[in-house]
Order: sequence, then structure tokens, then C-alpha cells
Amino acid sequence: MIGFGGYPTIAPMLAAKICSIPSIIHEQNAIIGRGNKLLSKISNILALSFVDTKKVENVKNIIFTGNPVRKEFEEIGRVNYIKSISNKPFTILIYGGSLGASYFSKQLTSIICQLPEKIRKEIKIIQQVRVEDLKTVRNKYKTHKIEAEISTFFQNIYDKFETAHLIITRSGGSTVAEILASCKPAIFVPLPNSLDNHQYENAKFLKLTIVVGFLIK
Repeated sequence: MIGFGGYPTIAPMLAAKICSIPSIIHEQNAIIGRGNKLLSKISNILALSFVDTKKVENVKNIIFTGNPVRKEFEEIGRVNYIKSISNKPFTILIYGGSLGASYFSKQLTSIICQLPEKIRKEIKIIQQVRVEDLKTVRNKYKTHKIEAEISTFFQNIYDKFETAHLIITRSGGSTVAEILASCKPAIFVPLPNSLDNHQYENAKFLKLTIVVGFLIK
């Protein structure tokens, strides 16, 4: 049995232990979650996504697997970074994970709209927003004459990765793995109220080790 964390994982993994079923628990973040910390004591193997994951204690069988990502992200990473050219806009992809981010829709959108007119003419924004923010964000960009593609959900986010010159996003485990696989420049804005501050730890690990982006606390 393989578990990927969270409290719903605890009961099945305990049942596997009672029934002598081999089990693996996978930790997606740079600091082990509370459920996984408990389960790591009874699982056969603890699989980690980050080297030197914090708060891992007294676990014998540890392997480093990284976070699984779709092959499309890896294919993007195999292609050399394509710079913006004079007759095409510098494309910025903004998304806040599976549900969007209110901060991006409000504060970040306002910041972009305050850029000098010359810069606004040279950028394109691709942004995921919540349903309640969709109309407002579209109107803001339209008012400030910024080319923008706004949606509540992108069916194939890797298509947007491919065209982006810069990505601004949260720093959940899966998101970080996709950024790494695609080799895209990124600015990470960790979710401030994430459990155990794991998003900050994810982004901090990258900032300190491989310098793939900027960390905004």
C-alpha cells in the first residue's frame, strides 16, 4: 500500500500494518506532515521528495524519490529556454494551485496594472483566478490595456508552462516539482497559513540549494 499523506491516509495505513501488508508513505514537502510523521514509524519505507526533509526522526528505511510529475513538464525542461523577442510579449503565468489565489487576483493584479505603460504594452498575462474574481481581474487588465488570458481553470496547465517566460505561483509540493521539471524561472509566494508552514519550507529549500526562483515571504 502507498499513502501520500494527510489524515485520511492514517486509517488505511494502520489497517495495512495490522494485516501485515507492506506499505510506503510518501512525503511531498520539505517538512514532513503530521500524519506522515506518525505513519513513518509503522511503514516499511518513507519516500521523500526533498533531500534533508525537516522533522524526520528515527526512521530507518528512507528513499529519495522526488515528486512524480507528468511527462509533459519534463519534455518542456528538455528544451532550451526561449527568450522573449521584440515583436512578441513577455509572457507571465500566474496561478495559485488548484483553487487559485485571492492574493494574486487582488494585490498582484493591481501591482501589474501600475507598471509603466511601456512595460504594460510588452507583457502578456496568463492567470488562473477564482470564479468570484474572474470579471474583476479581466476588467482591470482591459482597462490598463494589458494583454491577458484569464480563466478559473486551465485544462492542460503544462501548455501554459510551455509559453511562459516567467511563472508566479504558490509553492506546494506538486507545484514545485512541476517548476523543477520544466526548468522555468519562477517567483514563489508561499501560502502564509499552510500547515506547518510547509510551502515556505519548500520554497526556502529551492532558494538555498539550486536558485531556481525568488522567495517572497
